[in-house]
Order: sequence, then structure tokens, then C-alpha cells
Amino acid sequence: MPQLMNMSEYARHRGVSPRAVRKALQLGRIDRVPGSGRRCIDPESADRQWDERTGPRRDDPEPIRQLSYMEAKARRETALAQMAEIDLAKARGETADARKIRAVAMTVGRMTRDALLGLPYKLAPELVGLDDASEIEGSLTRALRSALDDLSSMAANDISRAMEW
Repeated sequence: MPQLMNMSEYARHRGVSPRAVRKALQLGRIDRVPGSGRRCIDPESADRQWDERTGPRRDDPEPIRQLSYMEAKARRETALAQMAEIDLAKARGETADARKIRAVAMTVGRMTRDALLGLPYKLAPELVGLDDASEIEGSLTRALRSALDDLSSMAANDISRAMEW
């Protein structure tokens, strides 16, 4: 029978922390020797299992490859060409500032929310006296259509103004 080790001994043997060994046991990356008490790890078997069942560490950085002078120069020229294309697209007006678009979208969203949340207060007095469902529906439709028409004209003005700054 092979010489068995406890978790601390196997951690020293493997060059890892006892916590790593405990985790490997819990996740099933290494197996205990059944009925072995405290000395529950067969180092030969556990080493084989560890290597087979454990992938590479995710936090290990990829080794950095040294670029040759020509490769570095080609990358630089490519980056400069891409920057020139971006500058040209800006000059032609083919791009927009994402910060401005987000700000405009938030403004329009807030205006829409406020207009729609204000409808119940405007409609409540009018709807209280109505008994017919078609009259209530007509009143709601007119109010919604009016609010959305107002929003569309306000939004168009606000968008054009906001995109100028």
C-alpha cells in the first residue's frame, strides 16, 4: 500500500496551500483513499488526478511576446490609419458623441415618464362622471394621443438643441 498523507502534508508535497487541497477534495479534483482515516491522500494518485482534472489558472498572464521593429512599426501605422479614419468620419459628421446621445435619451425618457405619469391627475376628474366604457376609452385615447403629440414635438426640439452643445 502506498504511503498516505494528510491534507497538510500533501499541500507541502504539492507546493500549494492546505486550503487548495481542501478545495480540490471538495470539488472532486482529487479523491480520498476510502477508510484511511486522517491520512487520506495517496500522493501518486492525487498528483495524477490533480494534473488531469485541473485546468490552467485563469489569472496567469499570457507571456508577452517581444515585437520585432517591423511588426511594431506596422502596428503603429495601422493605429495611425485607424485614427485618421475616425477623424475623417467626425469631420464628415458621420459620428456622434455617445455622451450627448445618452444625455438626450435620458432627457427624452424623463419627459416621457413625467408626461405619462401626469395623465391620471389630469384625467381623474373627467373620468369620474363617465359610466360608458367606450366614453372612458375615447377620453383615455385622446389624452394619450395629445400627450404623445406634445412629447414628439418637444422631443424633436430638445434633441436638435441638445445635439448642438
